[in-house]
Amino acid sequence: MRKIEVVKNNIQHLYKNKEYTFQFLRERLKDTDIDANTLRKSLHRLHDQGEITIKKRGVFLREESFEIYIFIYGSLKKGFDNHHIIEKATYISKAKTVNKFAMYKNRKGDYPYLVKNQHIDNINGEIYKINRKDLLIKIDKFEDSPNYYQREKIKIKTRSGIKTAYTYFYNSDMKIKNQNPMNEWKQSEKFDFNAYFDSVMNSNITHA
Repeated sequence: MRKIEVVKNNIQHLYKNKEYTFQFLRERLKDTDIDANTLRKSLHRLHDQGEITIKKRGVFLREESFEIYIFIYGSLKKGFDNHHIIEKATYISKAKTVNKFAMYKNRKGDYPYLVKNQHIDNINGEIYKINRKDLLIKIDKFEDSPNYYQREKIKIKTRSGIKTAYTYFYNSDMKIKNQNPMNEWKQSEKFDFNAYFDSVMNSNITHA
């Protein structure tokens, strides 16, 4: 059995919603080959998995189980500017909405938003599993939910089948003028000045 599993199994015998010290757990594991550094690393991994919450230095709380799925379609995706906000969640796979919606970009083109009551296309994105309530609260805050976006459950098609997941809808049904809806948010292409300069110079070359 892996050392982290030994730590996890031991924690599962503790009372829920009660604080314990790292030292208390170390005493319980004194007859094992788990040293202080391994225990600390294991507890931090179990914190990320939602098994415990590290309250302060050397103190943790055993949590009630928590698990939801979330579908993201914009700047939280892998490789995008705000992915660091959701990086502690567990990536499942690329995914697509079962139902059709509309997706537009904001006026500056920085990010997209999803409109629930415009049934135009299936939206491509990614699905993640979240095991911590505080991470969900963090994402809600980033999305300014429920003010700017509204978090709601929808059906998502994944590689392993249909899942129910939360996603964020724009709190307005207004249609955007002079903009076609899209079904996938992609990275903005960076302007390649050197390629542009070469193309201009080549177009100015005259042949005898």
